[in-house]
Amino acid sequence: MQNKNTILNKIKYSEIENFVFDLDGTLLNKDSELIPENLQTIKELQEDNKNIIIATGRPLYTAQKIIDQIQVKFPVILANGALIW
Repeated sequence: MQNKNTILNKIKYSEIENFVFDLDGTLLNKDSELIPENLQTIKELQEDNKNIIIATGRPLYTAQKIIDQIQVKFPVILANGALIW
């Protein structure tokens, strides 16, 4: 098995195109609100032309507000993968 640092050193930010985020417990706080620092990070990634993909167990009707706030341009994975929107 390779040393973890060796593997991480091979990954370059410039080579990463897609970033996939969960909502609950990741981008959102315990009150289901988007954490401002997370939104800022997403905006910076978007400015660097990185693809933001949301994957969540939520159905569309409970995720829509957050998706709109993030301004996702790529398909969103919803309902634990049962729906791609």
